[in-house]
Amino acid sequence: MFVTLFLLLLLLLTYKSKHRQLQEKNRHLERLAMRDYLTGLPNQAYFNELFKKEWVRSRRSGEKISLLIIDIDNTKQINQRYGRESGDQCLIELSRRLNNIIQRPADLLARLEEDTFVVLLPDTNEEGIKALTAEIFYMLNGSIFLFKMSKMLSLLPLVLARRVWTQLGTTLKRN
Repeated sequence: MFVTLFLLLLLLLTYKSKHRQLQEKNRHLERLAMRDYLTGLPNQAYFNELFKKEWVRSRRSGEKISLLIIDIDNTKQINQRYGRESGDQCLIELSRRLNNIIQRPADLLARLEEDTFVVLLPDTNEEGIKALTAEIFYMLNGSIFLFKMSKMLSLLPLVLARRVWTQLGTTLKRN
C-alpha cells in the first residue's frame, strides 16, 4: 500500500512537472506565432487581435483610433538587383527605424505582409497622425537616414495611407 501511494505521488509530481513544461512551450509557441519571422515585429495575427480590442475600447470610450498603413514599393526590384538577403536586411533596418519612431506604449507597429506595415494609434487625432507621417518621411528622406544601405532604401518609395476614426454612438464616422 505504501509503495502504491509512493508511486502515485511520484506519477503526480512527474505529471505536474511535464504539464508545466508543456504549458511553457505552448506559451513560447504562441509568442512566436504572433511575431514576424524576419523583423521580429508583431505580425498580422497579433495586429488583428489587438485591433479588435482597441476597436471595442474606442467604442466604449469615444476616443479616436488611427491607422497608418505603410506600403513599400519596389521590393521586388531591390531583391533582383541586390539579392534577397540585402532586401531582407533593408526591411529589417526599415522596421527597426520605424519602431524607434513609434514610442507611445499603446501604439503598435506590425508587419502585415512582405512589404506592408501598419501602425495602430489609439487615441490619436488627425494632427497626431500627420505629425507621425511627417516624422517617417523625414526619417526616410532626411539626413538621419544615412547608412551603408541608403542606396537601397532610397529605392523604396512608400505609400502612406492615413485614416482616423471617431466613434459617435454606435456608428462609425471616418475623418
